[in-house]
Amino acid sequence: MPFFSIIIPLYNCQDTIAKCIESIISQSFSDFEIVVIDDGSEDLSFSVCQKYEQDERLRLYRKTNGGVSSARNLGVIKSVGEYVIFVDSDDCLCEEALKQLSEFIKRSDPDVVISGARIIERDRDYFEIPKNYSTDRYFNGYEALQKALKYRLMSGVVWGKTFKASFILENNLTFDENLVGMEDNKFMFQVYKNTNKICFNNILIYQYNTRDNSLSTNKNDEKKLIRYKNCVYVTEFIDDSKSECGPKERYWFKCYANRILVSTALNNGFKLNWTFSRFNSFVLYSATVRDMLKNTVFLCFPKICFRLKGFGNRFYGEIL
Repeated sequence: MPFFSIIIPLYNCQDTIAKCIESIISQSFSDFEIVVIDDGSEDLSFSVCQKYEQDERLRLYRKTNGGVSSARNLGVIKSVGEYVIFVDSDDCLCEEALKQLSEFIKRSDPDVVISGARIIERDRDYFEIPKNYSTDRYFNGYEALQKALKYRLMSGVVWGKTFKASFILENNLTFDENLVGMEDNKFMFQVYKNTNKICFNNILIYQYNTRDNSLSTNKNDEKKLIRYKNCVYVTEFIDDSKSECGPKERYWFKCYANRILVSTALNNGFKLNWTFSRFNSFVLYSATVRDMLKNTVFLCFPKICFRLKGFGNRFYGEIL
């Protein structure tokens, strides 16, 4: 059994998949498998991957197109490693990531590890690293979520994180194949809800490259609306599920849900001007989303409750 299973969902990334794979096979720590799931690519992505099949650690599968969630779910089924890392086909692992990560995991034996990531955006990079929480101690789900939200870490994505395979399987965690653009947020909510063993470290393991054709950066109004509707579904799912939790858990899961809602709105039509602890004004260009959000009440940390009040296409955060 390999120590790591690195699952790569692949769709039309012929220009980036080679760099992605090479960032993994060049790691000095070699006890891993790479599971590539080609999700019906229409370009040369599959052929590029075939060139790497001489490395016995790489296994390549091809399926009809069903979306990134179905590709990841199949990857989990096909994988046999002790820990799972999800890597998108246009991203890559950082140098010596697996060596450092394996040493940390062997000391701490967590269900989930939240590590550092380098984010490349518009030709500049910056880091999202939990610098103050490099520790072998365990946090439960809502404690980890609290710290991730407080320090503005990437709480709702699966990249930059490592999952024990048995934890995924025992809790029947899967990616929702009916969602487009919000599948990570729902999956991570279920992770936070089901674990008492999350660890943080400041190991830089992942390089995330923003892409112009992703849903989060795409300017197409129809895709933005799909993303926002899926966002509403996920936040309602979280709201329905948190009734099973205690008051502290409910509070931080509510913060998580509202962070998803606000960040999705901002990324799909808002421009936001704000200071550290006070929301000032929003400019919303999509009338459809504007109508959806009007008079919605948001709970934001640190314990700020506000309502969006609209005047034309400009919204104001009215502190309650």
